[in-house]
Amino acid sequence: AEAWEEVNELSEILGAPVLMTSNGRGIVDERTPRGLSGRFPTNELVPNADAIFAVGTRFSMASNMGLGGGVTVTGKLIQCDVDRYEIGRNYPAEIALQSDAKLTTAALCEALRAHNKKRVSRDAELSDLKDRQTAGMAGMTWQAGMSSAIREVLPEDGIVVSESTQVGYFIQGGGFPVYKPRSFFTSGYQGTLGYGYPTALGVQIGNPDKVVVSVNGDGGFMYNVQELSTQAQYDIPLITLVFNDGLFGNVRRIQEQKYNGHSMSTDLNNPDFAALAELFGVTGYQVQSAEELKMTLSRAIADRKPALIEVQQPRTPDLASPFPMQQEPPRPVVELI
Repeated sequence: AEAWEEVNELSEILGAPVLMTSNGRGIVDERTPRGLSGRFPTNELVPNADAIFAVGTRFSMASNMGLGGGVTVTGKLIQCDVDRYEIGRNYPAEIALQSDAKLTTAALCEALRAHNKKRVSRDAELSDLKDRQTAGMAGMTWQAGMSSAIREVLPEDGIVVSESTQVGYFIQGGGFPVYKPRSFFTSGYQGTLGYGYPTALGVQIGNPDKVVVSVNGDGGFMYNVQELSTQAQYDIPLITLVFNDGLFGNVRRIQEQKYNGHSMSTDLNNPDFAALAELFGVTGYQVQSAEELKMTLSRAIADRKPALIEVQQPRTPDLASPFPMQQEPPRPVVELI
């Protein structure tokens, strides 16, 4: 709805934080105290809010987003959506506004200018929450290093298209600050493996003057690897990152950590991705570390040519995760006679 200016103004008038879903990130610059995203601020802010104004969102956090289930909601929910069927779908709305997000927030700003009272600034509280979020995610050192390498060299208006992969989860979880509206794309709550690379090609075509980086795991990238031909044919200057651990990594982690080491159908027989890209006519690189990624990504950004950077990743089950898994009881051994 392009309501970012109105949402920013409404946030300033109320002194209220803006908690952005993955598809809404960048509406408020995440370098400011009031721009927040991810599970850490969600699980602290939502249960303690006396009122929540949900704009253009399913509000699915109330049913399935929190750690171990839905986030507790204790305050009143005011929900605004152009689709009346979304209002109250995941949590009962005390006030329902079936309306366009931009028009509604603009009208609220106009009314509040005359009637709003001055509030104590929450900037210090929200900055502390951001610091605690950063500290809470710091244990994922490998993912944090890769995420930081991307953010450091990506232009301020650069765009990231994130996939279902370990660095992607870290980025989506709030470990990667997003500065601008429509500069961050995910599959949302669907979690669609393999959507990322072809989507990023479209994003790059739609934003020819901006740097677009596609973040993929090896398994997801192979869903649409043939589109390297399209990228080369039309000289699309997308930069594709492929994090390669030779596994459907997150599934393998679940198998090993929950099911007593039993695994099946998660090993991948991968090609040399950089060499494969070169065969299609896309410049291919291989890197081993966050520092190498930063240097190589800077070079690819400067070149403005189709590029693929293969990043060697440790096995996903060996990487730190903020969500430890509980082992299931061993399955009984049944002897068949």
